[in-house]
Parts: sequence; C-alpha cells; structure tokens
Amino acid sequence: MGEVSRHFGQGVFKTIMQAIHRLNHRYHYKRIITCVAVQSNRQISRNTTTIAIHLKKMFGESREFDTASIEQFAKNINELVFFIDEVTGDGAGRQTVQDIIKFYQQIKSMFKEAEKPCPLKIRIIIADASLINATSVESYLNETQSQPDQILLTGNADCKGLSVENATILGQAAKVINANVYPANTLTLRWRPILDFSQLMKDGKNVVGKAYSDLGSKVLSQLAKELIQRWQQKPKEQTIVIIQNKKLIDELKNCILFHTKDNPKGSPDVICLSANSSPKQKRDIVCPASEREKQQKERIISISQKGDLADIIIMSSSGTRGISFPNASKIICLIPTFSLENNLMEFLQGIYRGRGSDKGNQLDREVELIIDQVLVAPSDCGTDIQAKQISNLFSTLMLMRMSILTRIFGACDLFGQSISCIPLSGNLVESAAQTTLDQVSSAIDTLERAYRQDQSNTELHYIISHIRLMFQNETLILQHTAKDAMTLASTTLRHRLLKQFTEDAKRGLNIIAETNYLPAGCYTVGELLLQKLDVLKGDIQERNRHLFETHIEETHKVFRALCAKLKHLTKDPDTIKAVRTAANTLYPILKEITSGEQDSDTESEIIGTTVNRWLVFPISALQIENFWKNQVESLHFKREMKEMMIEYLNAYLCRPHYILPIMGNYDENTPPWLIIRGSGIEQRINAQFQTRYFMSSRSLALLNIMLLAKPK
Repeated sequence: MGEVSRHFGQGVFKTIMQAIHRLNHRYHYKRIITCVAVQSNRQISRNTTTIAIHLKKMFGESREFDTASIEQFAKNINELVFFIDEVTGDGAGRQTVQDIIKFYQQIKSMFKEAEKPCPLKIRIIIADASLINATSVESYLNETQSQPDQILLTGNADCKGLSVENATILGQAAKVINANVYPANTLTLRWRPILDFSQLMKDGKNVVGKAYSDLGSKVLSQLAKELIQRWQQKPKEQTIVIIQNKKLIDELKNCILFHTKDNPKGSPDVICLSANSSPKQKRDIVCPASEREKQQKERIISISQKGDLADIIIMSSSGTRGISFPNASKIICLIPTFSLENNLMEFLQGIYRGRGSDKGNQLDREVELIIDQVLVAPSDCGTDIQAKQISNLFSTLMLMRMSILTRIFGACDLFGQSISCIPLSGNLVESAAQTTLDQVSSAIDTLERAYRQDQSNTELHYIISHIRLMFQNETLILQHTAKDAMTLASTTLRHRLLKQFTEDAKRGLNIIAETNYLPAGCYTVGELLLQKLDVLKGDIQERNRHLFETHIEETHKVFRALCAKLKHLTKDPDTIKAVRTAANTLYPILKEITSGEQDSDTESEIIGTTVNRWLVFPISALQIENFWKNQVESLHFKREMKEMMIEYLNAYLCRPHYILPIMGNYDENTPPWLIIRGSGIEQRINAQFQTRYFMSSRSLALLNIMLLAKPK
C-alpha cells in the first residue's frame, strides 16, 4: 500500500481505490479486503464528494470509466461488497451509502445503454442499531439533502422483535433485518428529575449560571454517596455512569475518593473514560486478565478482561467505543439539555455497554436517567410562562424514555398512539461538527480583533458596527434578566406548574401522529407577513404594509453594504489570512439573505459549508424596534400574528415524519420567529439556523408544541 501511495499521490480513499486496481489488474488477487473510515468522505464541491469522485479509480487510472474497464475488472473479481457500520453515527455515513448506490446505478445505466449484461454485482450491507424499522431506514437513507442532527418521530409504528421487511433506498430494493433486544433478563427504567430554584443575588450577576453550578455540585456529591453505598451493598456488580462532560467525569471520581478516604474498607476501583483517554488505557481494559487478577475479586460473571476489575466506570459515550462491561447491573445517565439530538443517540449507545457473555445478558439490569433543571422566571409572568421553565426537564425525559423504548421494542405508546422516536446524527460531510451560529460568532470575533489592531480600517469599522446588530437576536436560548428573577420555591406553585405542564403536554403531543396538511409554497419572512396583512381589515392593512416594506428595505440595504465590504476583503490581496477566512464565512450567509444567490467565484471559498445555506431569521433580527413601537394597532397585529403562528405550527406538527421548522418563545411581547429561505433552498423548509431539526437543543421547541396546542 505504501508503494501505491507514493506512486499515485495522497488521499486515503483515492489511494485505496488505486491499490485495488493494481492488485486486481497486475497481481490478479481474487479477494481483496480494505477498510476506511467514513470520515474520509469529504465534500469536494456542492454536489461532489470524495467517494463519488474516486470510486471509479478501482477500474483504472483514467478520469472517466467505461464498460470495457468494468468488464476487464470483472474478469477476475465479479462482485463488490460494501459494508457500512454505524451509518447514523457520523455525518458522512448516509452520504457514503448514497454515493455507492448512485455509483452502482451509473454502472447499470451504462450497460443498459450499451445493451449489454452487467458483469459486476454489488452488494451493500448497512449496520446500525438506531434504525429500528423499514420506515426509519427509508426516511433516513432516502433523504438526499444535507441535514443536521434530528429526532425522527414516526406514527403508527409497530412493536416488533425479530423482523424482516422490504424497503426501497434510492430506487433500489432492500431487505431490512431488525432485532430489537436488550442484554438483560429484566430491565428497570428509573427517572430522576431534579428541580432547583435560583436565588436572587444582590449584584444580579449570572444568577442562572451560578444556580446550575451549585446544583451540579450537589448532584455529583449525592451521586458519589449513592455509588459508594451500592458498591458496599453489591460488591460483585459493576456500575456505569455516563456523563457527556470530561470535567464532570473527573469531579465525580474525586467526590468518590473524598467520601471514602477514611473508609476502613478502602475505596472502590474507579475507571474514567472519555474521548481524551489514551489508546493504551482502552487496550488495557479489554486485555485478558491474568490468573492472579481473576482471584482478586468476585464477580457475578467470571472475570475475563482487566476492565472487569473496576467497580465503577465513569465515562462519556465516545470514550467506550467497542468496550463492554458485562457485570454492570446498573447504568446511570446524567442527561444534558444541550445538543439534545446527538446526546440522546450517544446515551442509547451507552446503555448497551453492559452487554457481553451469555450469563451477562441474563442479569437483571437497571437504567436510571438523571436530569437537573434550574427554574427561573420573571416576577410578573403568568402560569404559561412559568410552565415553560420546566419544559426542558420533562420533555427531555419523555424523549429519552421514548427513544429507549423504541430501541428495545421498536415503538412506544404515547397517549394511546404507537410512536417510534429515533435520534439521529446529521448528514453534513466534513463540516458537520460546527453550526452556522458558531461560525458566525467566531468570524465576527475575528473581525473585531482585527479592527482593534487596525482602527483606521473603515471597512472593518462599518462591518463590526452593523453585523452584530444584524445577528444579535439569532439565538434560541431562553434567557432571563437577573433583576427580574424570582424564586419558584412554593410547593403549591410547583404542583400547579406540573399539572399545567402535564395537561399541555398531553394536548400537544397527541397531534404528532395525526394526519393533516402541509402549507404549499415557499414562504419567506416578508411573504408570510404580507400574506397575513392581506387578511387584516381596514386601514391597518395598507399602513402596516408600507411600514413593514420600508423597514425591510432599510435592513436589506445594510446587508447589501456588508456583503460588498466582505466581498472586497475576500478579494483584496493585502487582507490578512484570518480576516479573509472570517469574511469568506460571513459573505455567503449574508449573500443568501439578501438575494438567495451565490456568486460563482465564491463557490470554491465555501466548500464543505453547505450548512451556511440554511437560515432561520427572526422578525426581531431585522432590528426595527420602532416598527413595533410605532405600528398601527400593534397589539392587535401581534395577536393576529400569534394566531397565524399557531395554525402554521399545527399544520407542520400534524404531518407524520415531518420536522418542525419554527422555534422560539411565543408571547405577547416578543415577535415570533419565522423562516427565511433563499431561492436555492426551496425544498429545505425543515432546516434550522443552528442545524437543529424537530427541536432546538437549547429552547426545546417541544415546549412550544405543548403550550401552543389548542384544547380539543
């Protein structure tokens, strides 16, 4: 392989394809096995990936391939088998499958046009525990547009154990073999929501942040005591704790050691595993235990690997790939409320880390989910706003419960409806890890630093003076002003909130599985607002229309000016690299907002950042405060807008398999969020600004589903 690499040049997938060609053509190997990570599939241009370009190189070195080169290849090797594991676990998995299918379709089409039988047979084997039925397989793999992380909700799901179903993937017939099972004799699910209430600080600084920090410390301290107690009561069993935070992993271990430092029985053996764990540490865990080590402890399942010697395993999901602890009878998950879609998927992988050996799969196991939430609300808020403060807690638990039951049984019951709930990773190649909002914020920070170093630069001065204004409301985080915070410690109030939340949750979630319609057409902020204005009666229609159109145009003038200056920075040879990179990030986004079109000469600058083409734009981000203040009958107009949003939301929520496109905090004082889309993304109404689908990881739009659902 090294010889081939030196001869043909760099590139993992390209090198492998060229190696296959040489081994087949020159050395006539009958069976060739190669392995490559799907991360090697990178975006080359908007519609081209590494695999799409280089697959054909197994047939020869030429840029194009024909039937003759395929026939020559098939004389020695007449079958190709592609195996893709964990297709939902990485952003490039689905794209890789689709590239291979399209490659095979191209080959069949070539031989059909030549009126020849195709001598090459291709099989594609896809393995993934997240896709639990034919519906989810088809829904996930047939989506050809790049997508962010999502939670796929499917109505009318079947609870199946072992099943074989027919499916169609990009026009190709497929068999879906599914086995829903959990490695245990019995499984007990426990849910531990932890509510705390922020105290009003005199200086009014970072109330919520301090409350979360204090609550986190209390949770870890209590959990450490419980883990020690369990170790003392059940010394033959292991306990796994899954935490998606390296700092908290270390803190929990330190808490355990602190509480047992004076214990005459000593301390439990604790292993910490995260993405930062060395390969050597992971290898040591799965290494066979020596005879002396096997005599050190007694386990329910006889010790076979060194990892069986640990009493408590504290880990992140990414730290235990390929590692299992069959003596783990309890798995505790500390559920975060950020990046919910991806974290839920990771936790579903983590709760299977107790599998292994026949006897291990017959243990009675327990999975406990812990989620903490700090409640804060403005002092004058009503019960509907107060109920929003506990939505993250309960909707997250509900989603996790639905996801676990779906993984084990194929479906779950939700208020009488059979639902499958599947969290999935996104489908962005190369740049999947960073959201548009991250890119925007980082780019603006870079430009601000550059201006501080060169304050005579008028272009940078204009950009930083206006661009924060344009994006300052581009956040879905539910924020509270510290001076308005109040303590929600009243037991009566807490019960009232829980009751209202439960009632709203039942009403809102009931409509997910029902069939309804999808509004036709491509709506932008302006189109949707003007459409609403068309149904208003009297002079309010024309006066508001003029006011709205005027402010829209004024805002777009600023965007166009920003675009011109950013474009100049990208073209100016004297622009420093950091500033040019930041300008290349911001320019396509603002260009999309102003016109929906891309300049051809910028395409090469935004390779791998197709996420920038998905934008959600709130009305308030137009930054026209006087528009709302001076608006004719503004309160009436807002009420009309809110009613329209409720109807619009309900239309989307009632469509099975569909994704909610609108997020936000809807009340009488805040304009609603709407979606703005360019001409090149007409079919992407389900995309989110922060690469979030059905729910925002931070504001959890499921809250809005619950609170906006109309009583029946």
